[in-house]
Amino acid sequence: MSRESRRKRKRPRSPSPSSSSDSEASSSSAAGRAFVDAESPFSTGAAFGAGTPWPHHDDSDDSDAYDPEDLPPPRRGHVRVYRALSDHDEPFRSGIKAAAPRRTSRTVAEHVQGGGRSPFVSLTTSKRKAAKWALKSRRDNRPRIATIDLLASTPAVDFSDPRAARRAKLGRTGENFARSSSEVVVKGPIPKARIRRVESLSTPRSIPADSHSVRTRIATGLKKTSAKPRAVLFTADLPKPSPSKRARKR
Repeated sequence: MSRESRRKRKRPRSPSPSSSSDSEASSSSAAGRAFVDAESPFSTGAAFGAGTPWPHHDDSDDSDAYDPEDLPPPRRGHVRVYRALSDHDEPFRSGIKAAAPRRTSRTVAEHVQGGGRSPFVSLTTSKRKAAKWALKSRRDNRPRIATIDLLASTPAVDFSDPRAARRAKLGRTGENFARSSSEVVVKGPIPKARIRRVESLSTPRSIPADSHSVRTRIATGLKKTSAKPRAVLFTADLPKPSPSKRARKR
């Protein structure tokens, strides 16, 4: 090959780091998911998008790092999400129920914006954010979070996909809130068979080295977030054993 022909040959342009990362993010956020119909914000598919960064600071959001080593990853055909539990929730006994399953007039937008009780259940793809929501509520006596492995075929509104927020008609404020919380909305209830782990949370001054914990900034009130990361201890809650047949006869 002559020098002139070599000069004429154009080298393929390598994509810039920003463009490649943007394309990867957009493809991962909608990977394997398809909308139920032309108008619904609900979609089904193989995976949810990764949790969006918390807007108040630069904490990492690798939720897998927060799962204990003895908890295996979700099985094929399942997706892992998390939920901050309230005092009355008993996931191992009755799963997770919606606050008002018969109030079908409520929309997803009203649910996300806090417009009263609804037939929907809010989850998150970030375990750290679930822990933040559980710890910041002063009303709950025992902050807890649940690890849930949903079937990939479960209809859900995945707000890591901006198209879902537009279809749900959230508006700018609601969309920012849903994305910053890495929120996923499903129609309740969630069966107890989908609950993989329930963990109690605490923020002690000292944590044993062999304990399952993570350091993160947590909300100290409804609007304030502590500037200094604090250690959060996760303690697994085991389900209560069901009574034996002999005990039932008695």
